[in-house]
Amino acid sequence: LREEAWASPEALTASGTVLGAPEEQMLLSEGDTVYLQFDRRAPNVGESYTVFQEGQETEGSDRNAGRVVRVLGTAVIDAWDRERHVATGHLTESIEPIERGERVAIVQRQFQPVSPTPNDRDLVAHVVAMPNPRIIVGGQYIVIVDRGEHAGVRLGNRLFLTRRGDPMLQNNRNNGHLIR
Repeated sequence: LREEAWASPEALTASGTVLGAPEEQMLLSEGDTVYLQFDRRAPNVGESYTVFQEGQETEGSDRNAGRVVRVLGTAVIDAWDRERHVATGHLTESIEPIERGERVAIVQRQFQPVSPTPNDRDLVAHVVAMPNPRIIVGGQYIVIVDRGEHAGVRLGNRLFLTRRGDPMLQNNRNNGHLIR
């Protein structure tokens, strides 16, 4: 999951943009100084931000649950210019080259196993995204659902996944190959 992360709608709304760098170079990488613009949020010195490109949108939900993003690297804030809404930072990680215009936000990048916690309610939720999309999902796969704390979900709750119908019959067939 190093190259994929989950961004909530709030994180996407408060995201900033890579404006540029002091040096004239097209591609930025680990160790480079960067300028980041934040119009909706004032970052704190020392905060780490994920540099990303938007990935797959959520599907099958009655609300905007956020989206999976493609991680390009990490930037740490060194200084904040309140009048210009521009932060100076440095790249501490670059998984791929980073260009001007890429987005930055605080996003969830670590998915770690947690101990089970008993559910205290019944809940209906929809799987809206997966870091690695596929038709068949089994144990140890990570899925993203459209319900969270606001609906009473707690860290460690376990949900049963069900699906009506045969997914193989729901796809179109063309010369024996499935088309999605």
